[in-house]
Amino acid sequence: MRTKLALISGVALFCLTSVEALAETRLALVIEQGDYLGNLPDITKAEEEADAVQTSLEAIDFQVTRVTDLRRGGLQNALDDFRRALDRSGKNTIGFVYYTGHGAQHPGTEESYLLGTETDLEVASDLVRYGINLSDLHDEFAATGARAIFLVFDACRTNPGVQGYKAGTKGLTRIQAKNNVLIAYSTSPGDVAQEGVYAPVLAKELLEEDDHPGAVFARVQTLVARATNLKQQPWMDNRIFEELCLGCGIPQANTNLPNSMATTNNTFEIEPLSEFTNSQGEPCRVFITEYIKGGETFKSEDTFCRSSDGLWYPSPN
Repeated sequence: MRTKLALISGVALFCLTSVEALAETRLALVIEQGDYLGNLPDITKAEEEADAVQTSLEAIDFQVTRVTDLRRGGLQNALDDFRRALDRSGKNTIGFVYYTGHGAQHPGTEESYLLGTETDLEVASDLVRYGINLSDLHDEFAATGARAIFLVFDACRTNPGVQGYKAGTKGLTRIQAKNNVLIAYSTSPGDVAQEGVYAPVLAKELLEEDDHPGAVFARVQTLVARATNLKQQPWMDNRIFEELCLGCGIPQANTNLPNSMATTNNTFEIEPLSEFTNSQGEPCRVFITEYIKGGETFKSEDTFCRSSDGLWYPSPN
């Protein structure tokens, strides 16, 4: 009888654990800001960056909301709606915000802002007029009580010289993450990010099986820095301390250099094309990425090389 009861208890515990795992909610907001109407330059690769991150988020079971080219009011509404959805989903919710677009810091207050597409940036006070304060945004999301929040900003782009700025540069200031929040920038605070560099690396690393989210973003830091010869060095502040595997249990998600992947709504394949050894003696692999989204087929050719520590990194050659 004791053995039978122990077996029943074990099955019940397994069922409860399984139900708890299944009860986890994953919500993501992908913001694509590429077509700017004021005096900021367009971000020509914003759509590609958002597509790459969205595809990977969907592959790891996030319900993704995608918004595109929003003025300040629309951007604020999209962020508010998503924050409220996180709050209502309960404490076993993981939230992920990815923003590709323009962002800048105020030269006087050093507050950082995400900018609506109508931004006409002539003086520093225009940041307050057209922008969403990043510190306030972080505090609002931290207050939801979600299990984990990822705030990822691919937003440090070049801009025209304006009053109070060093000509042609901008960047975001450091924000200290609160508990259960990870903040990531595509480059160092106060520095400028290239288009199309950070997002593809992030998209691939999100599919890796790792119990510590900080390790995922640390690999992204390393890979991007290497790919740009240290010209672009991503930054993060991680306050997610529990074990949390974003890429675990996803069918066909390879944890090395992937040959094929399956996503929720899209066909996504990576096929090796050739192999060679680079001038540093590292093995390299050229592969073609192809995915079908909305009936359209997209292709790209990428080269990855493996360093002496076993990590694959994107090669510019």
